Amino acid sequence: ITFDYPKASHTGDYDAVWSDFDNDGLMDLTMVQGHYSTYFRTFFLKQDTSGHFNDVTYELGLLTPNLKNTQAIETFDYDLDGDEDLIIAQIEQTPIVKPLRILRNDIGNTKNWVAVKLVAPPGVNKSSIGARVYIWAGGLFRMRELNAGRGNYAGQQPFILHFGLGDAAAIDSIKVVWPCEPGNSITVFNSPTNQIISITG
Repeated sequence: ITFDYPKASHTGDYDAVWSDFDNDGLMDLTMVQGHYSTYFRTFFLKQDTSGHFNDVTYELGLLTPNLKNTQAIETFDYDLDGDEDLIIAQIEQTPIVKPLRILRNDIGNTKNWVAVKLVAPPGVNKSSIGARVYIWAGGLFRMRELNAGRGNYAGQQPFILHFGLGDAAAIDSIKVVWPCEPGNSITVFNSPTNQIISITG
């Protein structure tokens, strides 16, 4: 991905998150930039079926000064309605403040989805950090790993793992590999879609 913007000091792509904001089964990328001026902005990049990422910020109505000079971003379904929302931290230099903005997603839950909440078995950390969840649904295969954070300036990641399923109306199976001894896993078949499900080890 190449971006065309003026070269200057103290510029940077500060943070980025993967999410499937329209639940079509393809991971999209949201990136935030920071600068001592207000030129730099937030980019919403939608993945198409060929694997290319297209800047859809303008189409989403988000090419706005309110989303410039941003520093950190995290994705989570804050209203639990089946699509991933965004929380964005900004920097304003005069005076120096760091406002938070929540962008509610109102388009993602038109496609199928499932969210997985893990309940750790004995011998696994209580939050199941490090667990991997694999989903097979109508030819779609996806994996998520449960992490706690992503390093400098990044926020706490959600402990509920979200999967967009596109047009797949049924889930063939969900496999959870727990972060402990090799081979410790559980597989659930024919799980329901369009809801949060709990899986206990």
